[in-house]
Amino acid sequence: MLYSERLEEYYEILAHHYGSSANTPKAVKYLHLAGKQAVKRSAYAEAIGQLSRAVQLVKTLPETRENKQLELPLQITLGQALSVTQGFASAEAEQTLERARDLARRLGDASQLFASLNELRAGQQIRAEHDKASLVAEELLRVARRTGDQRQLLLALHAMGGTAYFRGECCEAREHLEELLRLYDPQKHRGHDYLSVSVNVGVWGRCYFSWTLVRLGYSEQALTIALEALTLARELSHSFSEAAALFGLSHVHLERRDSQATMKMADALIALSDEHGFPFFLGWGTWLRFQALTEERQMREGIAGMRPVIEGMRARGGVAGFSWALGHLAGAHSKAGEVEEGLA
Repeated sequence: MLYSERLEEYYEILAHHYGSSANTPKAVKYLHLAGKQAVKRSAYAEAIGQLSRAVQLVKTLPETRENKQLELPLQITLGQALSVTQGFASAEAEQTLERARDLARRLGDASQLFASLNELRAGQQIRAEHDKASLVAEELLRVARRTGDQRQLLLALHAMGGTAYFRGECCEAREHLEELLRLYDPQKHRGHDYLSVSVNVGVWGRCYFSWTLVRLGYSEQALTIALEALTLARELSHSFSEAAALFGLSHVHLERRDSQATMKMADALIALSDEHGFPFFLGWGTWLRFQALTEERQMREGIAGMRPVIEGMRARGGVAGFSWALGHLAGAHSKAGEVEEGLA
């Protein structure tokens, strides 16, 4: 093929060409490739546009098994991109991923079923549906152990560690996350296939492990692991993974009562999230900054800033960690001598 060695540069042009020629399957193929390419560049809005057009084109095709196979990976990639730009609790992302799950079950595609379930579990976790998320994580781990697929095992261990952490089962979380980090090879496990909920699984694993260690009282070890997560994310040059690592490190600094370090990392998280359009991390970065202000005795500004952020989280359905945020807000009111407001 002419210019075949530079084909990646022409995905969108090829999609337009095949769309104009009524070769819809080819147009869908190249739109999907262009969308995946945009995701790798962290150009998520661009990816959503391309992937959404591809989904609309698939809907014009007959309901055949071949066309469902064409649609399935599209829906997963689109669901992942929507989770990044709208937040993990996004209703649109959930509907997209449910469509992918249903297609995978009908087609008997075990690999794509695993991928769609893992993404859906993240939404359940963020909506604090921890029992549902735990059941899905257990299913993922059973599948990964049975198949012996190391990529799936890494993702499943992250799922198990994350759900155990949010259920307060920190010893179990530690066990799963330690196994994940023993298996994770930063040289081998770098590409798109090793993203779990759009974050490199080694970065996520270190974030959750650092939070677990803080809960268990090992704050120095937690700080070391959180710094490792940020170093890894920056080595990977992956902005969403870097946002996750900044969030993780800010969290550890806050729990260590290092308000200056918390504000520094929160400011970096806010800037990165605002630049790339990451609402989930933008919200948490803003909350962390205002909470750090209350640790600096700037009560009025800190409390006034935290309340709307918390209400925004509630409105978007992202309530995992909500009680933690409310507890810090109540503590800030108490320090300000506003006991009744803290109890409200």
